[in-house]
Amino acid sequence: MGPCGFDNSWLRRLRSVTCVLACAPWLAGCTQKAAPALEPVTLDDRRPEVVRIAVDDPLTARGIVEARRTAGEFLRAYRARGSTQRDFRFKMLAAEKGLVEQYWVTLESATDDAFTGIVANHPGDITGVKFGERVTVPAGEISDWMFVENGVLKGGYSVRLMRDRLQPEERPAFEREMGFRID
Repeated sequence: MGPCGFDNSWLRRLRSVTCVLACAPWLAGCTQKAAPALEPVTLDDRRPEVVRIAVDDPLTARGIVEARRTAGEFLRAYRARGSTQRDFRFKMLAAEKGLVEQYWVTLESATDDAFTGIVANHPGDITGVKFGERVTVPAGEISDWMFVENGVLKGGYSVRLMRDRLQPEERPAFEREMGFRID
């Protein structure tokens, strides 16, 4: 069990994503110009648990824009949550020393304007964010959100992108390992 009694086992299986070349403000103005390939724009990192994706990776940016656009759905589901829903989380961006990293945060409370929770990933290169730290993020600044309802992922744009970048034959194993289905 992780912070707040949530099952974090699937989080340990996800790789943390570190976006490089701090351009977080650029993400808010992302436009969709062309249909990009599914291959991410990656940078090398010797740590096996870290995948570095450049901030100009168009599908990652598109997922962030979509998560922000649909954050109201996440808030409504959290407020009306029931026994068939679990693992309410959101992702935050943190910038430091020319890097931008994303972290999953276990949701504890929400208002119309902000989400508060506990950081559920260990930071890569950023020192200003700590695992287990309580954070509050304005709703318009989250980079993803997710919850599981009846065993099916809701939201989770970055998780969907990770799955979609796998070979088709690898996707069922990914979903089994995560502990939820992706429709």
